[in-house]
Amino acid sequence: MSSFAIAVLVFGAVYGAALSGMVIHSYLPNEHRDADTKALVQLVMGLIATMAALLLSLLIASAHTFNETQQSEVQQLSVNILLLDDILERYGHETDTIRGLLKRDVAAVMQDVSPVEGVGSEALAPTTYAANTGGMLEQVQALTPATPAQVDDKNTALSLMTDIAEGRLLIHEQSMSEVPKTLLIVLVAWLATLFFSFGVFARGNATIIVTLFCGALSVAAAVFLILDMSQPYSGLTRVSVAPLQGALMQIDR
Repeated sequence: MSSFAIAVLVFGAVYGAALSGMVIHSYLPNEHRDADTKALVQLVMGLIATMAALLLSLLIASAHTFNETQQSEVQQLSVNILLLDDILERYGHETDTIRGLLKRDVAAVMQDVSPVEGVGSEALAPTTYAANTGGMLEQVQALTPATPAQVDDKNTALSLMTDIAEGRLLIHEQSMSEVPKTLLIVLVAWLATLFFSFGVFARGNATIIVTLFCGALSVAAAVFLILDMSQPYSGLTRVSVAPLQGALMQIDR
């Protein structure tokens, strides 16, 4: 289910709970609406509101940190690609074919994770790397250095290729994590309970209905933000591929 669909369901649950409370309000006996009852309910709802706020802030912070981590890993991957290309260029014309394979891989990744065609982190998986480069690692290993400098360049290139493969695997594996459903369900339950209490002790009028609507919409927007940031390669807050674009332009110079 998409992040937007889940957010709509959250809005319906929270706003529906508030409207249900307003309906029940007119059927409550007077002893259930006296000052003592209202004060006790407010104390309990204050506790629930605090827990819900803490959990909501925790989920937002966690999703934001996750999104930023993915961005930094893409930047590090781009740096390693640039370093690898520089090393291969310095090695000599023997690596022209290898550099062409590296360029093809970066171009394929750019196409797969573009803002229009974003398909997720599969484009950065090591298996995709191996398929796009057509045995680039084996070609580097097969190089026969003629000078000590070329020996160092070959070893550095092999090390960078290992770092690139590890970085891609890390990005791919981390991007498969999801927001724990249990936490999300508990959060929505707390919020629905809270809005239900708002409706129970509120007399229905246009101002209250609009206020509850805005509150429910804000909650749904927060949930959408959490889910969207947890999908760094397909959501609205997707990871920027500008570092990979820069690397491709540098290779293509």
